[in-house]
Amino acid sequence: MLFKKSWLMTNVFDSGDDGLEEEGVVKYITDIPEAEHRWYVEMTAIFQYKGAFYGIPWHKGLTENQENEYLPGVSDHPVIPEYHEVEKVVKVWEPIK
Repeated sequence: MLFKKSWLMTNVFDSGDDGLEEEGVVKYITDIPEAEHRWYVEMTAIFQYKGAFYGIPWHKGLTENQENEYLPGVSDHPVIPEYHEVEKVVKVWEPIK
C-alpha cells in the first residue's frame, strides 16, 4: 500500500504508545528487531490500518548519543508491505534434572 512519509510519521511514530485513536483507523501493534549493529538496531514497526497489518522500518539508537531514525532511506511516498501473523512452534533441548 502507498503511504505518505509525513502521514506515517504523524499517525504511527508520533501518536503515542497506543497509536492514533481517531475512529480506530491506525493501531500500533509491536516493534520487531531485525538486525543489530554497533550503534543501532534495525526495527520494523507493525501497525494496523483499516483491518490490514503493515510494517515500516526504523533504527533504534543504542546509546544516549544515537537518536532513533525513522524511515531511513525511505522515499516520500513509500510502498509499505503487508504483514500477517504466523504462529511457530520451537523445540529446544533441556538437561534432565
